[in-house]
Amino acid sequence: MESRERDDKAFLTALEAVPLPHVDAPLFKAQLKARLLAEVTRPARSARPAPAVRSAWWRYALVAAALLVVLAWQMMPAPLPAFAYLEIEVNPAMRLTLNIRGEVIGIEPLDETARLPLSEIVFRRRPTAQVVAQILERLHGAALLDATSQVWLVVSPMGEARPEEIENLLRAAQTAVNTHTRRLLAQSTATHGLVVDRERYEVARNASLRPSQYTRVARAGVSASGMQGIVTAGMRLQAAGKMTGNRLREFTELIAELLELGMPESEAVELIEGMLAKGLGIENIARRLEKAADRIEEGQTLKEAVRELRDSTGRRKDQDEEDDRDKDKANERRPDQEPGRERERDDERERGDDGRGRDDERDHDEPESDDETDDGGN
Repeated sequence: MESRERDDKAFLTALEAVPLPHVDAPLFKAQLKARLLAEVTRPARSARPAPAVRSAWWRYALVAAALLVVLAWQMMPAPLPAFAYLEIEVNPAMRLTLNIRGEVIGIEPLDETARLPLSEIVFRRRPTAQVVAQILERLHGAALLDATSQVWLVVSPMGEARPEEIENLLRAAQTAVNTHTRRLLAQSTATHGLVVDRERYEVARNASLRPSQYTRVARAGVSASGMQGIVTAGMRLQAAGKMTGNRLREFTELIAELLELGMPESEAVELIEGMLAKGLGIENIARRLEKAADRIEEGQTLKEAVRELRDSTGRRKDQDEEDDRDKDKANERRPDQEPGRERERDDERERGDDGRGRDDERDHDEPESDDETDDGGN
């Protein structure tokens, strides 16, 4: 480019010095000069561009297209990060991941029963209400939701969040459940909703607890350490064969009853675990707790009620041991009684087919009784 400009300047200088014969008018000279300059500075046009020029053009086009894509991507709104978990339990259970707007960005079945109904749900960036409606429709179609069903909802933040934001997410889910169950079943199902902080939720999640198993105890105010104590006690009872896994919900509800009465959580866990370890059934313990609650309402202190629970547990153990001893004694007497019974059976056989001789004698005497009755009537 620079060499071309130098050539043009040299040409203009030479042109200025060219004498024009028979041309004395300055105007003609200026017009000729301008015409020559226009012809010199006009770019050369090629009918068939060289391959090098074509390759450069495509490179420029690709670079421009890439820049447009980058600019368009930067102008698009970034997806909102995960904000909270929403667990829904009917019979199967599932976990939804929500952003701060209440849109579903992830869904996970928590058991095999929920895997098939959730397989065809469209959830990406859909509002919670729409996804809950799809879930309920799939469960109803699979005969997993009816008028007797109960729905548990638990919402827990994944990070820092204002309480009202989490409450709004739970309220939206509860409204969706009530609306769509009323449409599907002609009535709303019983719905239990709760906001659980991140620490307690992580304990329940790591222990694979379902909302129905810890909602009441969480509502009663158990801490994260208390929740971990409940899980550990339940594992000990299951390992000792004192409680099956499907009764963990009843176990936590017994502890919740004591918490609602005002007992510290560590003492409540220890008391219920001890009663179960001594062989008392969950139903038996529930009746005892109900009676203790009645006595507390009548004026008895919690300390006195707990002492009576512990004493009654010890008396029950002693009574069980005494019952076992009585059974052993009864079993010991049975072998001595059996030979005598056999001798009686042998005597009956000698009299005629296990006592049928006595029956014949009674049949033989009956006509005499009938005759006497007839004589009296005459």
